[in-house]
Amino acid sequence: GLNNARCRLQTCIRLAIDAGAGLVLPTVMTRSETTLGPHDGSNEVCADEFWDSINLVDNLKVQCPQLMIRPCGNTTGLGPKFESGGTRHYNDPSHTRGTFKKLIEEDLATYNVTNISASNPIRINFWDSMFSWNYTASSEVNTIRKELFKVLVYNADILQLGAEIFSLIDHYAPFVGIHLRGERDWPPFYGDADKQMELYIEDLD
Repeated sequence: GLNNARCRLQTCIRLAIDAGAGLVLPTVMTRSETTLGPHDGSNEVCADEFWDSINLVDNLKVQCPQLMIRPCGNTTGLGPKFESGGTRHYNDPSHTRGTFKKLIEEDLATYNVTNISASNPIRINFWDSMFSWNYTASSEVNTIRKELFKVLVYNADILQLGAEIFSLIDHYAPFVGIHLRGERDWPPFYGDADKQMELYIEDLD
């Protein structure tokens, strides 16, 4: 959900900082109104659908002025695009200080790319499943991680929606919210949705 997307967006910023690069803010996917299955890309939206991108950019200009951030998908004026060979599964070791920069440098070396500057920029596409930066190993839990979390806030529409839902609690209390999982990465021994619901009801009783 939104927390996963937030984690990925925050990690993109941290990876760009490590590489000494700029960042084109990535897009995010919304749930289909008709199916919860695999998406076809038609529900792709800009990150500011959920987060306050202006607040993010303004804060990072102060905290990390050398980091250039472009809005959703804006690649105007950027040079040729290269694909990073560093795709990682979420169970693979996460990046720490210097490791992502080294990976990108190795990728560029395979393309024989050396002439990179503000006047001669390039694009690098990097795909990562999740959990790609290890703040603990980098000793950044109480510093960079916390500051990035602060600057990535939900936009006014999301906050207003949350406030409206919260205001209904008195009308429907008590209530129980249950989050069921069943994706391909869900361990089989946790049970399917029916089994999970059975255990939840047993626990509630």
